[in-house]
Amino acid sequence: MTIAYQTEVLERVLNGVLSYKEAAVILGCSTRTIGRRVIRFKARGADGLVHGLKGRRSNRAKPTIIKDEVVGLYRECYRGRAISMFVRDVVDSKGLDLSRETIRKWLIEAGLWEVTPRSVDENVRGRIGEEVHACASGNLCANCLCKVS
Repeated sequence: MTIAYQTEVLERVLNGVLSYKEAAVILGCSTRTIGRRVIRFKARGADGLVHGLKGRRSNRAKPTIIKDEVVGLYRECYRGRAISMFVRDVVDSKGLDLSRETIRKWLIEAGLWEVTPRSVDENVRGRIGEEVHACASGNLCANCLCKVS
C-alpha cells in the first residue's frame, strides 16, 4: 500500500468523510492504528507515515567490525569451501552468534560467494497447460499415464 494512498485515506478521515472504522477496513489495520497514524499525519504530514528506519541501518544489524572480520577469515582460509563448514569451524569456535544465512549474504556482498540458480527437472516443470502431480512412484511428473486423483 503506497504512502499516497494512505495519505488520501487519512485526509478523508480528517475531513470527516470516513470514520476510523471505515479507514481501518480500507487500510487493513485496527482503529487504534488509524488513531496513531492520524496523529502522526497531523504532526508530520506524509513523512509521518514512512517507516522510521527507512534509509537507516537495522537495529539488529551486526557491527561492521564483525562482518569485516568474518569475511576476511573466509577470504584467507576458507575460500571456495562450503559455508556450513566455515560456520562450524570458525564462527562457532569464536563464539559468534551468526547464522549460516547471514554469512552467506555477507559473502555474496563481498563477491566471495556466487549465487547459482537451482536447476529444474524437465519432468517437474511440465509443459504449458499440463498438470504436474505426484504419481504412484512418488515422483513429480507431468507426462505419465497414472491416474490423477
